[in-house]
Amino acid sequence: LIVVIAVMTGFTDEMKEKILDTTAHIQIFDFRKGFVADPQKIIKIAQDLGCEAGPVVQKEALVQKGRSLVPVQVVGLEFDKLSDSIPFHKFLRDGETKPETGRGKIYLGTILANELGVSKGSKVIMHSPSKISEMVKYDDTGKIVMNQTNKVYLPDEFEVAGEFAFGKYDFDKGVV
Repeated sequence: LIVVIAVMTGFTDEMKEKILDTTAHIQIFDFRKGFVADPQKIIKIAQDLGCEAGPVVQKEALVQKGRSLVPVQVVGLEFDKLSDSIPFHKFLRDGETKPETGRGKIYLGTILANELGVSKGSKVIMHSPSKISEMVKYDDTGKIVMNQTNKVYLPDEFEVAGEFAFGKYDFDKGVV
């Protein structure tokens, strides 16, 4: 019984750590606009209170490699402004110590990378559901009508800059 309690206590501590590594203690959203217009103002207030804060963008997307299409949660971070409170580098694979930044770069969880069959340097395509939804309209009766605008939908291509592993299945499989 003592051994079981010790193992379960260790498991609980490890799970708490994984949850805290992948989720902020406090998250502030503006549900009316879908984004916070001036995050720097909120960050300053948090810092004045002795807390650490940073802007994060979260949105759903579809990642594609070949015929594989996987729904993911996109989390956008400013790596150069990350503090030690978010030690992203400790979860990087392939011996990286600093995230590679730049337009068109993406990091995938190891489980997702394995599922898509990609590695560092591979190209993947990301589809934005909001862009896809603009292709279809509904008339007054609720019937689906194709949008006849001159817009052409083109997905975005990204280069896999590396992989991360937080040791939390849903995060390593569904977050980029």
